[in-house]
Formats: sequence, structure tokens, C-alpha cells
Amino acid sequence: MDRIALSTLVALVFAVPVSRADEAAAPAPQPEATASRPTETAPAAEQPAVRTFVPVPHPVARETGYRGFWLGAAGPEAQSGDPIVGGVAFAPMSHAPVAVYAAAVDKTFFVYAGASGPPAAERDKQTMRILIGAYDHKAGTVSVPVILLDNLPPQAYGCPALTIDDAGRLWVFAAVNGADYPSTILRSAQPHDIDAWEKVAEMDFQHPQAWHVPGQGFLLVHTRQIDGKPRVHSTTSPDGLTWSEPTVVATFGDGQSCLSGRHKNKIGIVMTQRPMGLPAGHREDVYYLETPDLGRAWQALPRKKLELPLADATNPARVKDYKNWHFILNDLTFDRSGNPIIVTVIRHMSKSEPAHNSRIWATTRWTGREWEAIGGFQTDSDHDAGCLEVDKTVWLITAPARPGPQPASPGGEIVRLRSEDQGRAWYPHPLTENSSVNHNWVRRPVDAQPAMSLLWADGNPRQPSESHLYFADTPGNVYRLPTTMTEPEARPELVHKAPEPATQPDEDVAGN
Repeated sequence: MDRIALSTLVALVFAVPVSRADEAAAPAPQPEATASRPTETAPAAEQPAVRTFVPVPHPVARETGYRGFWLGAAGPEAQSGDPIVGGVAFAPMSHAPVAVYAAAVDKTFFVYAGASGPPAAERDKQTMRILIGAYDHKAGTVSVPVILLDNLPPQAYGCPALTIDDAGRLWVFAAVNGADYPSTILRSAQPHDIDAWEKVAEMDFQHPQAWHVPGQGFLLVHTRQIDGKPRVHSTTSPDGLTWSEPTVVATFGDGQSCLSGRHKNKIGIVMTQRPMGLPAGHREDVYYLETPDLGRAWQALPRKKLELPLADATNPARVKDYKNWHFILNDLTFDRSGNPIIVTVIRHMSKSEPAHNSRIWATTRWTGREWEAIGGFQTDSDHDAGCLEVDKTVWLITAPARPGPQPASPGGEIVRLRSEDQGRAWYPHPLTENSSVNHNWVRRPVDAQPAMSLLWADGNPRQPSESHLYFADTPGNVYRLPTTMTEPEARPELVHKAPEPATQPDEDVAGN
């Protein structure tokens, strides 16, 4: 598809701007102060129900190296419609965040789904474990990973979510998909330390998205089943031990999928919906809402107060009424002013078996007055997964943007795409080339630092394979984590050296 054709298609898909601030803005709810202070107690009649948990010691063990979890059906069953196949150490994107930088110790901590044995073709023999590792920025080494949860049931998949509290304790929220296993909250016994752990609670949550707001506490965005339908919820805690009863965010349609993100005190949620009567994997429409005060009040943009749950598909949080287009959420981030930017992969629903490169990566951003949606570049699978970094006026999407050795299946070759005009043109910088298996599920650490700005995994989406973990630095050097370690610390292997700084490539992949 040439650039003119893509621009025409995008003009049809996206009415740009997609919505406008037509009505007078209501006063914005004021965020709470970020400094630590005593918790205010609401009147008894308004006090939400709470549950308080007492942590107990939780046994862990050391792993011998970094080996990602492989999941999939071997052979012809592994096609582009299978969402979670291949190297799924950091999948799915609805489990977030998976990595957090801690300035106090100059380390990035990260969680992932690891292999508990060799990859197996039979789904009932594919078992994973939940692990945590750490990268020491000063030393340039990774620590031996620690097994947090083991002996998970066959066919279970899903990386956990990770956050860090004001005291430096690490909190892991683990929920697996594909099998019956209790969702679990763990915390480190000591600040910034992965060697000893406590089990805080078993709670009902799926697709955990755990955010800690300094001086305020935790907000856990997640889904729960209501009458067999996935519904977005949120629950809060001042300390990780006492949790409010969950608030239902939306009840319309046959269910919702969501991602969330944090900017300073603000937490935003982006959702798509599954309309009544359509297949379970179908998602359309895009909604956005945010809270500046840890869930006490929610608003749509521009400053439209919301009452939860949202019961009707037509509500102020809807960014755009997208019909006949299938939306997959990839990322939610914010510019330096705190305006949200949503990254999606879309295709027209008339294409049940879409052609090569028929999926459009699109960005939808709040300009401060209106939503603006722009189609960017194309890939060959619904489930190519990447993320957006925003550095002042420069946008960087890193994703499997070029076909890999298993084309038309999830993943490919990882490319960092640069835009200096808010997504209108993208210039590619390859991070992987001539790979033997696809790479996928690119994740961005919270407070990412130049030495470790991205993580992902590789793996063959069509047949059993080993899965390696990778990270990239800001210049574009790529490192592979060691699969076998004989010492407490090891240096990652440089597998791709960034070229010397040069002018942007001439190719604009918006025209592919």
C-alpha cells in the first residue's frame, strides 16, 4: 500500500479530529498532594467496605538463568488469529507494568513468565513459572532471577504486574489466564531486594494493572467476570494490605478490554468494548477516563465528571464510535503535559483473513482540546505488540514492525520507529535482523532509564522453541539475558550494536 492509499484509508477510518471540546468545561477535580500525610476517613455512611490482609512468609527459589516461557499450538493451528503464542514472557499487554526503575538503588526490576521445562508441543504439557530479576545500571549486570510462583497448572499463561511503594518494597500482582489458579499479591520482605518475599493476599482479579501513586497508595485496575462477561474494575489501598471493595467501571456490551497508565498523580484507563452478539475476540470503539485522586472521582475529557459504572455504550468517555473496525490496545502513555496517547492496532472487520501488512498501527492523542487520531504504519498480525516512548517532542514506537521468519503470525523483527510530528511520519531503525524466530511483546519500564529502556522476548509462534529475553538501551544497542548463570551476577550479551548517529533514513514507513 503506497502512502497516498494509506492516507486515504486513514481519512476514512479516522475523522480527525475525532471529537471536540464543544461544551463548557466543568471545574477539574483537584489532585491530592503527593507528600505523605494521614489518610482522611470518610463518614461512616460513605466508608467503602474494606478487606485487610496479614502477610505471611512466602517460599521462593533461585533460577539458574533467564529462560522465557513458550506457548502455542504447533503446526497449522498457530496462525495470526492466535493472540498469545510464541515467546510470551512479557505477554499480554493488559498485565502492567512489568518493569520499574528504582533510583534509590539505580536498578530496574522486572517480572516475567519463565519456562519450567523444555518447550512442549502439547498444550497440556506447557507449564510456566513467575519470576523476578534485576538489572544493576552501575555494574551493567543482571542478578540471578528468583522464582516467585512455580508448579502452575498446564496451559496457564500471563506475566505478572510489578510496582514499588514509597518504602522501596516490590509488589507483584500475579494472575494467570487459561487455567484455574488463584490471583496472588506478593511483596518483598525488604526494600529493593528480591531474595525474600511475603504473601499478602489471594484476591479475585484478572489482567492486573497495578499503579502506586507516591504519598497516596495503590490503585489496581483489573477485570472480573460478571455473569460470564469481562468487566473492568478498580480497587484501591493506602498500604497494599487494606483494600477497598472493587468498583465496576463499565457494564455495557458483552464486556470490555482495557489498558491503563500513570502520569504523576493521575491514572488513566483506555477501554474497548465487545458489542452484544459478536465473537468473543471482537473489540470496537475506544473509551478513555482518568482519576486524579486514586479513584475518588473519575472524569472524561475535557473535564467531564463521570458516574461509575458506565452503563451505556454512548457515554462521555467514548473517544470515537468506531464500527466495523477491530481494535487491539497496545499502549497508553502521556506527553509531558499529561495528555494521554493511545496506541492501537486496527483492521477492518470485513477482512476475516487479512492480507499481508493490512493492520494499521494508529495513535489517538488528546491535544488539550480534542482527540486526534492518525494512522501510522502497517504490520502483518493482529497481535504484534509494542509500546510508545515520548521524549519531549519525539515519539518512539518500538514494535515487531517488519515480518519475521514466521510471517503472518504474532511477532516479527523489532523496529524502533521515530516520529517528530506526533505520529504523521515514522522513520525506522531496526533493532533485530535475520532472526531465526519472531520477537514480540515489547514493554517499557516505568521511569525507564537510557541503559534499559525496553524489554521483550523471542520465540517461534508455530512450533516449540526456546525463548530468550532481550532489552535495548536508548541508542539502540540490544542485549540478550543469559540463559545459564553460575555467579550471582552476569553481564548480558550484546547481540546488536547501534549504528553511529546519523541523519534520519529516507524511508517513511507510513507509506511502506
